[in-house]
Amino acid sequence: MLLTYKAVNCVALHGENLKMGKDVRGIERGKCACGECEDFMRSDGATCGYCGCLPTRHSKKDARYSSDSVGSTSGARTSESPEKWKDEDLGWFPNPKGEYTEFSNSILPKFYLSFWTTCPYKERFRRCFVTERKRQWEVREALKAINHKLAFVTSDNPAAAGRFMEENFSAKRHDATTIKNNIDDLVKLKVKIDELNAKVTEEDNALFNSNGRHIKSGHKFSHDTNEEFLESLKIIKKTVGETMELLEKARDKVASIFPLKQGNALKRKSRMRKQNRHKSEKRRRLRYKENEEAIKRKILHIQGDTELTLDKDFVIDHDILIPEAPTQKCAPTRGLITFRGGN
Repeated sequence: MLLTYKAVNCVALHGENLKMGKDVRGIERGKCACGECEDFMRSDGATCGYCGCLPTRHSKKDARYSSDSVGSTSGARTSESPEKWKDEDLGWFPNPKGEYTEFSNSILPKFYLSFWTTCPYKERFRRCFVTERKRQWEVREALKAINHKLAFVTSDNPAAAGRFMEENFSAKRHDATTIKNNIDDLVKLKVKIDELNAKVTEEDNALFNSNGRHIKSGHKFSHDTNEEFLESLKIIKKTVGETMELLEKARDKVASIFPLKQGNALKRKSRMRKQNRHKSEKRRRLRYKENEEAIKRKILHIQGDTELTLDKDFVIDHDILIPEAPTQKCAPTRGLITFRGGN
């Protein structure tokens, strides 16, 4: 690998400090996040003499690694461990057994390469990683739910709308209801897509500096993931729109073949009458129960706040009515009060 003119001057000027790869603060640094530089080279300024990046873009080397490098008699550079993220203190799961833990391990390497140079402190790094992992998992699960619902709507299930998306589908009388239900589901799905898109966009905008032009240091992986999410949402929203257009055409076709008739209104009225009959029967049974309670209390002279307990052989004919008030002009209907096996 050829060194630049500037880097050659650095060798002459700084000698041993260049070999150790220390920055102006005396912190030894190694590989750069840009991928073009294996070790930090001091220059006349604060940046690396080879790649031109700031020292913070270069990973720090711990004390043990530094002492091994300085004390090495062979003079060969010791490379960093390629899998330093496999550390439980950083959030790594040694034995992932579930979907969430496998997902966590899958994104930790990328997050480490992006964020470790900015935050080389395990405790703080882990907190940031856990927050980002939770955020990405929630967006991922929301996308999965949206895709699952869209897949059902476009399937061949009898309650779905897959068959209506064909141009020459065979229309039936009750297809209008099925099409309407699926259009309503797509409208709700579109609202969820817009809400999720707004949420991801807001979170992505927070990754940029105040001028909105440059990504904050260490957040490139989060930004790249957000772009993937937004692209997926864009594709899903387009599919939803196209599906709604096909279903609206299918709805018009069914309406032209089977126009809505007055009979549907008659069916609704019949259903209402049936429901009213059920309600009336329920009220009647409740009145019978109240009358029975009142008769028992009058016969046994029990106060209203006293618990009423009777033998099962005590039977009251439900045709007997008890007036609610003395002033009410309502004569009791004749009925029977019987005791079975009483003393």
